[in-house]
Amino acid sequence: MNAERFTQKTLDAIRAAQTTAAQHSNQQVEQVHLLDALLEQKDGLVPQILKSVNVPVEEVNRLTDAAIDALPAVTGIGREDGKIYISRDVDRALADAEATAERMKDDYVSVEHLFLALIDDADATLKGIYAKTGVKKDAVLKALQSVRGNTRVTSDNPENTYNALKRYGTDLVERARSQKLDPVIGRDEEIRSVTMILSRKTKNNFLKEMQAVRGNTRVTSDQPEETYDVLNKYGQELVELARRQKLDPVIGRDNEIRNVIRILLRK
Repeated sequence: MNAERFTQKTLDAIRAAQTTAAQHSNQQVEQVHLLDALLEQKDGLVPQILKSVNVPVEEVNRLTDAAIDALPAVTGIGREDGKIYISRDVDRALADAEATAERMKDDYVSVEHLFLALIDDADATLKGIYAKTGVKKDAVLKALQSVRGNTRVTSDNPENTYNALKRYGTDLVERARSQKLDPVIGRDEEIRSVTMILSRKTKNNFLKEMQAVRGNTRVTSDQPEETYDVLNKYGQELVELARRQKLDPVIGRDNEIRNVIRILLRK
């Protein structure tokens, strides 16, 4: 077992399994300890997969807890304090998880590889739990494909990237079905007003007005507003001044104009 190839979540599951075994005075970590650790992970991938294939996660949890409680406890002289061994079945599952990762062309062994190994190499206890709750490998693989897609495991923390849209986005269709969206029926005036504002080319259209003010200016300082619309703020609109007849007359001032032009053309 090469621990350096395991993701953080996989290592967390192994440590949690060891802790559970120690708390129950079990002399070695069994497959049921590992399954329990995968089920208890916060925002864990395994519960998501089981829910998506209509497996009752609560029942799997209950059966797993009962199986752990039924394991023999070793206390007193026969127990070496602080030593927890790995059972042969768990060792075989960990080796198979590495092989599964290689078959899937993944660089790290993630929790899905471990779960698939716990299905392929299930001991008698896990086989009984799977049979009672309807856990089947084909359904798990199909659900995993929908969650992972074609993403490869190339880091030690890939689980946080799975199903990102569902985790961080909002499913408006689902919210509509659950009647959690604000109603739109009877709000014709509001909808019409929003549509009119968004369809305006310039007037009162915030986005258009912002473009007119900012132009193509990029924000490169902590006070970018000072640079927006500089011409309007600090310049003078000559056309407007001419309309108001506030410009000095230029007719009959040819010599002055020539002098100004010469000054401007000087290098």
